[in-house]
Amino acid sequence: GFLKINTEDGLEIVSVEDIVFLKSLNYYTKIVLNNNKTYITTKTLKEHEKMLKNYPFFRVHQSFIININYLRSVEI
Repeated sequence: GFLKINTEDGLEIVSVEDIVFLKSLNYYTKIVLNNNKTYITTKTLKEHEKMLKNYPFFRVHQSFIININYLRSVEI
């Protein structure tokens, strides 16, 4: 699937599979891709969480959603 991202520069379309994690920046969200490219979007993390609910993403913290396909280990 693909995600439409509204940025300050306009509309970007990225593959959901390429998203490693999303980080809350108050009313914005930083999206980091597997090629280290980042986008700052004009949607909240909660809005992105709803859009990604059918994909392998997990909200691990109030400020972070991760793509579990990129998860390598968990430390307790």
